[in-house]
Amino acid sequence: MTEPTPIDVASVRSRLLANERALGGFVYEREDVIRMANVATLTGEHTLWVGPPGTAKSFLARLLAAQFTDDDPGTVVYREYLLSRQATEADVLAHKCIPSFMQGVDKWLLDGHMTEATFAFADEIFKASGSTLNGCLGWLNERLVKGHKSPLITCFAASNEFGEDDSLKALRDRFAIAHVVGYMQDRKARLSFAKDRAANRPAPALQAITLTELAAAQSAVAALGLDDAVFEALADLQVNLEGVGVNVSDRKVGKALSILRAFAWMDGASSVGLEHVECLKHVLWNDPAEIPAVEAALGGVNKGIVGEIRAIVEDSLRDFYAARAAYVNGAWASHEAKRSYEDKCPLFMEKCLEAGRVIRAKFSGQVPQRVKDRARDYMEELRVAFETAKGDSKVNI
Repeated sequence: MTEPTPIDVASVRSRLLANERALGGFVYEREDVIRMANVATLTGEHTLWVGPPGTAKSFLARLLAAQFTDDDPGTVVYREYLLSRQATEADVLAHKCIPSFMQGVDKWLLDGHMTEATFAFADEIFKASGSTLNGCLGWLNERLVKGHKSPLITCFAASNEFGEDDSLKALRDRFAIAHVVGYMQDRKARLSFAKDRAANRPAPALQAITLTELAAAQSAVAALGLDDAVFEALADLQVNLEGVGVNVSDRKVGKALSILRAFAWMDGASSVGLEHVECLKHVLWNDPAEIPAVEAALGGVNKGIVGEIRAIVEDSLRDFYAARAAYVNGAWASHEAKRSYEDKCPLFMEKCLEAGRVIRAKFSGQVPQRVKDRARDYMEELRVAFETAKGDSKVNI
């Protein structure tokens, strides 16, 4: 019997990152939302987006789920539902099997519901009725619906506002990752958005990732180690946040460890370091009023040299990746996008060179080997971006 070919998890990560860049170049000012949605998928956690209508919540859910496929035609990869007070369990979660019911057997079916999918989008989730709410709790936590096992990997949920009813606290707790999303703020992003829509620019084609490949990536994430300094930082964060009235439960810390692993894995790191703790700004709060305290506490965590280098590289390549996102499957989305990119190539090259100079200056003293290894990875990312822009540029610098 032929052994199955091992799955290249590095290739899975590469495709996830390529899809992130493509999405980030189409749905503007949502880089964190996209990254943390992939982190949720890699850990089997759920993510919540709260914000006004028209902030691309449902649009993003569909695109994020669209990157995953399965060879089995019987697999339901994605389903969504718009919840309301009037929606019953039979509408949302499962329906009774009428033939069985007529014979006195209380049998429920998931067919046709979002509970039968591996990825689900629950829109206006805080508007669920009481009975539906209770069913959602079991579905999200234990993946059980009326005695049936749901194949759910992750649920993207959205709401226009946070529910104020105390009964909704348990539902909010099921979402380890949460974002408050608003309208675009940056003028350049607004301009790009308007031009995209005026030109009827289509959503980017994403690179496919099978559910089998995703499972392999999840195993790689779970195997990632954590630096001792991370445990120290988490303990300090709990104490510091409790001092200002933000309670971080032990269960949330457990979820944070998995999320940190996935965030570090997406970063290409071989272990979780202090530079990755920043992602917990989307994890440690329960109510939006707690966000400033969480950000302040995280700001007090020393991110180290790697964290600084990572920020330098991200800042220097953000515009490059956004411009390149219009180049998909060997073709540009439009002549205008191609021309705009080529005109900016000299600027992209200069940003890469300047970032490289700043990073090298960080090595004026003694630094650990782990830091050197990660810095080399980031320098390689800068080099690849520089060479790409240089090859595409019509101006030599």
